[in-house]
Amino acid sequence: MNRVRPAVLADALGISRVHVSSWLQAYAGLMPESYLGQQSVEDRVAQWSEILRADVGAEGGTWVATHHDDIVGFVSAGPCRDLDPAPQLRWEIYALYVAPQHWGQGLGTSLVGEVLDEVPGAAESVSLWTLAANQRAMRFYEQLGFAYDGTDKEVMRGGVAVSERRLVRPRGVA
Repeated sequence: MNRVRPAVLADALGISRVHVSSWLQAYAGLMPESYLGQQSVEDRVAQWSEILRADVGAEGGTWVATHHDDIVGFVSAGPCRDLDPAPQLRWEIYALYVAPQHWGQGLGTSLVGEVLDEVPGAAESVSLWTLAANQRAMRFYEQLGFAYDGTDKEVMRGGVAVSERRLVRPRGVA
């Protein structure tokens, strides 16, 4: 049985396992293999413990998808971090990952739905960044009403520049 709930500090290990396993599967061939090989659950636990502590009382947060009490996906979202005009009018999905063995089961859609339900009234849209070369992710987000807004950026991953695209979903899109 699957369900989505707010994450708690004790979820850091489960989130980290999903984060690393999904990165290794989803980004194979899209990011440097040397960089992917450096990903560790232990490093992610420290990162996610810090994020989950900061979530307490903050706008936004992290939600997990569980299957028989095991964490099999998560989403983290909150105020937009972009510096372009009026980011305060937009929320941002910071991370969305589902364990590869659970892809295609609707968990990603459920997690995005949770974020959309939590968007504050002043926000006019929700944005996210995804690898430009990640066609699977692009198709997934487009099916949920997100569209490329023409904004790109390069980020360094393992000493290699990779291109990311911003996708935006206006509030109220069905």
